[in-house]
Amino acid sequence: MWDTKPQQFAGLDDYFLIRFVRAHLIAAFTTLDSSVVSCTEKFQTLFGGQGCFDDFVHPDDLYQDAELRQQLLAGSISRFRVEKRLFDQSGQEHWFDIETSLLQTATTENAEPIFAFVLNDITENRKIYDALLWNEKRWRDLVNHSLLLFFQCDGRANLLYFTPRVAQLLGIKADEWIERSITDLIHPEDLNEFEQFFSSNLHSNSFSLICRFRTQDAEWVELKLKAQIDNSESGIILHAQDLSAQFILAGQLQFYRAQYKALLTNLSQMLSL
Repeated sequence: MWDTKPQQFAGLDDYFLIRFVRAHLIAAFTTLDSSVVSCTEKFQTLFGGQGCFDDFVHPDDLYQDAELRQQLLAGSISRFRVEKRLFDQSGQEHWFDIETSLLQTATTENAEPIFAFVLNDITENRKIYDALLWNEKRWRDLVNHSLLLFFQCDGRANLLYFTPRVAQLLGIKADEWIERSITDLIHPEDLNEFEQFFSSNLHSNSFSLICRFRTQDAEWVELKLKAQIDNSESGIILHAQDLSAQFILAGQLQFYRAQYKALLTNLSQMLSL
């Protein structure tokens, strides 16, 4: 607290008092060895306000700003910000966005430099961020292991992403096809219908389409497409189902039906003799 203000603070003006005290920020002032020489009430409530600032810092985050502190001392930068984990008095972990600056005093010559740390608690933001990452990983895992195929396209039908199942089925590589038009994969006879399908789904008129996609072996596979608007890219996510096996089975079934019908005709003719 400010009860025992050290000599180094003698030349500070009201700017710092207003910024750190009246605004009720979480702030601390330390010597070069990180000993806390003064702090605000909120900092004292959380950490006790005594001892070494670095004792509150998570071990994995302790030295991440060491180079920046040296640049600060050298005058190369005036301040910097980093995100660190700190433990409060109860041992609970908090994430903080920490702004660090160096206090220069005009009235005290050869005084030891004082670091000023202003802490902004971002624990809840980090929880949300980590949850989003976790959900994205779950979504990616679900999509990548799904029997369905997914394409992500921008509003001009250029590919932004496709799942490993697509790459496996068509024999294409992401580094060769990302930002290329998906229409380059579609059978010329199905192209006009696909363009109408794509344009219509951009305006929320959802319907499905079956069209042929070219494989690396210059063969064609039948895919049934459904579209979902991708607001993040102003484009479309295409859900695809491979119907090639069904078409092959349907063709075989039609062939065997014709064979069976011919057999019945021949039997009928033989019995009539």
